[in-house]
Amino acid sequence: MTMPRVSSECLKTTFQLGAAEEIATYFPKHKRKISEIAETNFRRLSHWLQTGVWISERSLLSWVRKDECHRVSPLFKKRHLYRKIVRCEEHMEVEHRSILQKFTESARFLVRFILRAKTVGSIIPSSHFLAREIVRQIPKHSLGAPKRYILEIGPGTGVFTDKIIKRLGPEDELDLVEFDASFCELLREKYKHLKNVHVYHMSILDYQERLGEYTHIVSALPLNSFTPDFVHKYFPHIQRLSKPGTTLSSFEYIFLPEIKQIYLSEDEREKFKAILDEKEAFYSAHHHLSHIVFRNFPPAKVLHHVL
Repeated sequence: MTMPRVSSECLKTTFQLGAAEEIATYFPKHKRKISEIAETNFRRLSHWLQTGVWISERSLLSWVRKDECHRVSPLFKKRHLYRKIVRCEEHMEVEHRSILQKFTESARFLVRFILRAKTVGSIIPSSHFLAREIVRQIPKHSLGAPKRYILEIGPGTGVFTDKIIKRLGPEDELDLVEFDASFCELLREKYKHLKNVHVYHMSILDYQERLGEYTHIVSALPLNSFTPDFVHKYFPHIQRLSKPGTTLSSFEYIFLPEIKQIYLSEDEREKFKAILDEKEAFYSAHHHLSHIVFRNFPPAKVLHHVL
């Protein structure tokens, strides 16, 4: 086993421990195994009584973030903390957004909706609950897993992107294809510290990178707002980007198609029906799971397809 790059002096100063190997013994291998949790908590209590230092998950991760020399992930292999520690060491964490930042992003989203209502399908970003559901089919990175290429179409302000990044491993690559220049600027600034996240400013129909390589695709495009010609070209293009067995996860707002048709002219209604027919043909041809997320505005149905 490769020993972690951390000096005993660092450990002694922070945790009052003499050797790097000791740190892992203060954390359970399985976070739901009661006997292990009790044993490690008793060990922490004993250490606290002797030194006045309480060893916790928060203090360990904070310590790992502070300096690149704190490489302790080899000691946590096959333990539940392994993924979190690797993410800290590889600087793969998503910055926690303040209430002000969230408000600013929502305001920016509203402005883009007003300017580009046909390509920005909602007046506010998607909820945490919708984001959690739409990335559910992307497995969390596990030790020894093969490299994955993941594509997100229409990431907007990055609500889904944040959830995807939490499931990436250091070797995985995430490509973001966004048509709106303002959103691209925001995304590049937001994820500039992540070497495996790439932003492309273009229409998905013009995107030709990694043809046939993606294992997971997440799409936030409001297809009901596009033209029948775009939707007709969209699904075959997605197939060209995908490997066999790729999952395509998307969503659509419930009830809105029915409501929208009431206000369309006869010609517009005919075009809208062509879009719905294209979607239905694709859905019928590919196995899919669906789940309705009510804790979103508007409520949305998430669709997971196997290509």
